[in-house]
Amino acid sequence: MNDGKRHQTASKSMALAPYLDFLNHSAVAEVEARLNKVTRCYEIHTKISYKRGEQVFICYGPHDNDTLFLEYGFVVKHNPHSVVRVDDGLLSCTSKDVFVNVVLPVDSPEHCCCC
Repeated sequence: MNDGKRHQTASKSMALAPYLDFLNHSAVAEVEARLNKVTRCYEIHTKISYKRGEQVFICYGPHDNDTLFLEYGFVVKHNPHSVVRVDDGLLSCTSKDVFVNVVLPVDSPEHCCCC
């Protein structure tokens, strides 16, 4: 998605929501968030149980580390939404006869560029 189109899409879904910064991100958090039209409050309900005193997480969305860093100022070590972007120019100058497939295990130190 080009930056202009991404900005248009993102700007339509942005809101100022005080106190949401107090809730930390987890890619595996299961929550349902919505505006309650009766109370006119933004509500977040977890779909899993937490023990008293246990930290509660929300998911900021299925973002790769580039987006998390640019939008929220942090990266996730084992991000399940990690991607590698390859420029079209690079693809056009490689031979169709050559294909290199590199798979790094999630727990490998090379997998995380932020360590």
